[in-house]
Amino acid sequence: MIDKKLEKKIDKLRDFRQSWLKFYEIYNKTIKKDSLSKEDEKTFLSERDVIKRKYHELIQLLEIEKVAEYADPILDILNTQELFSASDSQYERIEEDWGGSFLFLKNMIKAFEEKRFRVRESWGLVYLLNKALSNICFIIIAALVLIFLAYYTLIKYVIVK
Repeated sequence: MIDKKLEKKIDKLRDFRQSWLKFYEIYNKTIKKDSLSKEDEKTFLSERDVIKRKYHELIQLLEIEKVAEYADPILDILNTQELFSASDSQYERIEEDWGGSFLFLKNMIKAFEEKRFRVRESWGLVYLLNKALSNICFIIIAALVLIFLAYYTLIKYVIVK
């Protein structure tokens, strides 16, 4: 059985990962320019606001109460105010956050895919049992076998002794 809600979460996570990768490419193009105009910064910040909104929608969809801010590199990047006036050490930290953010998304997707596997595995057994019990031939044969075993046990242990 397919859990549609879980499938939607996995799809949204993958979609966000793609958007996040595109945002990273925009960040790299913007940051590598020799000089940044106000228009460049404005464009980047508007893209960041779009990604920020998508991320909050994703967190709500995933039904995550609150991701610890110190453990969420995506929020670290989205909340950084001094992207264009940062020192070299701040740029290094931001780059580490980017790497951490991709790992963070990968681990979230992996966790939800493992949950999907467990759901499918458990529903597989229920599905087979349900199919077997809905088959009238199976029910008749199982009933005959049980009657035969009861009769055999009755004859062997009760009547013989």
